[in-house]
Amino acid sequence: MKNVLLFLLIITPFFVVGQSTYYNVIIENPTDQFITCVYQKSGDTEAKFFKLKLRPTNEVVFSFDIDQDQFVKFIYDKKELEFYVEKGDDVKMKFDATRLNETLEFEGKGNENNNYIAGYNRNRSPAGNVTYKSRYFNVTYDAAVSQKVGSQSSQQYMAVLDAWEQSHKAVLANAPISKMLKDFYLKKIEFVAETERLGYALYGKKLNIEQQSTTGHAIKNNLDTKHPDVINYLKAKTLHNNIETDFENPNKTLIYENISKQFSGKAKYYLQALMMVNVYQKSNNANFAIDRFDTFKKENPYPQFTQMVIDGLEGELQFMPEAEAPDFEVVMDNGRKVKLSDYKGRVVYISFWASWCKPCLQGFEKSQDIRKRLKENGVVLLNVSIDAKEEKWRNSMAKENILGTNCLAANIDDMKRLYDIGSIPAYYIVNKKGKFAYLSEKQGRDIFEEFNKLVRE
Repeated sequence: MKNVLLFLLIITPFFVVGQSTYYNVIIENPTDQFITCVYQKSGDTEAKFFKLKLRPTNEVVFSFDIDQDQFVKFIYDKKELEFYVEKGDDVKMKFDATRLNETLEFEGKGNENNNYIAGYNRNRSPAGNVTYKSRYFNVTYDAAVSQKVGSQSSQQYMAVLDAWEQSHKAVLANAPISKMLKDFYLKKIEFVAETERLGYALYGKKLNIEQQSTTGHAIKNNLDTKHPDVINYLKAKTLHNNIETDFENPNKTLIYENISKQFSGKAKYYLQALMMVNVYQKSNNANFAIDRFDTFKKENPYPQFTQMVIDGLEGELQFMPEAEAPDFEVVMDNGRKVKLSDYKGRVVYISFWASWCKPCLQGFEKSQDIRKRLKENGVVLLNVSIDAKEEKWRNSMAKENILGTNCLAANIDDMKRLYDIGSIPAYYIVNKKGKFAYLSEKQGRDIFEEFNKLVRE
């Protein structure tokens, strides 16, 4: 069964005072006793969700306040259904759980938008979606695409797609639905059709069928990279542009370089960001992204794509050389509060530790001579305790001879989050500009000379 799941908040929100919205869900032949609703309030970073149990009459009423028109997701028996909800809607939704896609219908205020969505989904293949898999870019297709490639010539295939696109555009043009929803589905129809045109070549490659070349949809610089069908098309276009590549074992460097040559503007930077994230998630190795991120950050004019890489690499980039060290506040033994940024202009060697951490205390003892030389050379030895209780930190300080500037984290949770502290001891070097610095990993390295170089810079 085909159930299209779109991202929440993919349409620009229109903000007004929140209104109550009602959905009365009636289910025939239920296959589950619970249904979940997922929506979002403006300004929230995370979606809200609640789960309700069906009444004995096999119905349930959702009442929730929204302050923006949006796509809302319902989850029933592991099936994800998405509808477009406007403020103040009062909708009755009915379906037979054993034939959900065929029987889904809406009544009441807001029914036009959702009956259109249900109708669009019914006119797609009942076989659902399939994924054309490559190592770094997976593309979603209607399941019928691969079947048609094996049974239709390229001319027949393209003619069927042309007819499908034109008929759906005609239906959309006359549909009595929201303008924002109409704009969204116009993009959807166009980019679904273009993606499936490229699909003939991709599936043809797998089946060794002669491929008809296609240039694909003209990519404009105002591309909506929040629209899931636009994203799907960009991935399909990337694979099509590199069709001779072994997608199971691709040359990731070559594909990244090809993206720079084959795309421009917004599409180029989005795909580069996506490539860096996907390589990391496939290999759990951040080196590919780290080697390219600095150049990417300088050239990329779209801040959201820089943030996309930072978020996608789950904190790995925040500790790369020349990355800004997150500022934090500590409490000195005299009660005075100091920030890391107060030491700007000096090299800081941060040691995260705690009174209960034996390896931490042993490390301080074993490195006493080294730490003494570093301090004499002008390096700030900032020893930050993450003890939960100040008393334990002070007692430890009275017992141990820990060389350097000893202090207690003002906010332990913030400290752990900012510096991704999963275990201690943990050490970081911050240069005079307040950015992370690292020692070389070469054998025979001179640690003191490397620190002295940082002090001299």
